[in-house]
Amino acid sequence: DTWVPKIMRHEKYTGHMIQMNGSAQLTLENIVIDGNKDKFSTNGGVSGSIIYNSSSVSVVNVNSGAVLQNNRIYSNHGAGIYNYGIVNISGGSILGNEIYSSGYGAGIYNQRTINMTSGHIDDNKMYSMSSNYSGAGVCNTGTFEFSGGTIAGNSMEKMSSTIYGVALYNGGVLNMSGSAAI
Repeated sequence: DTWVPKIMRHEKYTGHMIQMNGSAQLTLENIVIDGNKDKFSTNGGVSGSIIYNSSSVSVVNVNSGAVLQNNRIYSNHGAGIYNYGIVNISGGSILGNEIYSSGYGAGIYNQRTINMTSGHIDDNKMYSMSSNYSGAGVCNTGTFEFSGGTIAGNSMEKMSSTIYGVALYNGGVLNMSGSAAI
């Protein structure tokens, strides 16, 4: 087995684990970033994403072996990635992230650009939503170029209102081709 570094959210830290601003660039490969969800309540606590990409020109590359997992947030968007910039997914995974109470896109909330050629956005969940909420896997209101990879096993539970797009909600531009699978 090959050793893979792991970054784990501290149980007293509730903000974004990584925040991108300006023209910043980040490439993740062969690393696990874990939101440590079992240390946090389902009725408050964490409000920050694993990655918050807050600039229209900042770039995040989630490459082979990169895993963004197990982040549980309360009343916010994008437990895995909250994106206003550019996200390229090529072999990376966004897995097992959760939103409680209200929010969009437990895996990814996208308002700008995602390019996905391979990888996984799987097993993300939304719970106890009291209004109309969307996209446990991906909520896209920007542009999503989806040419490979999977969006699978995402779910919504205990909803008291209308559900839109459990795997993927598209309110923007979605171009799906190649080996992309939902």
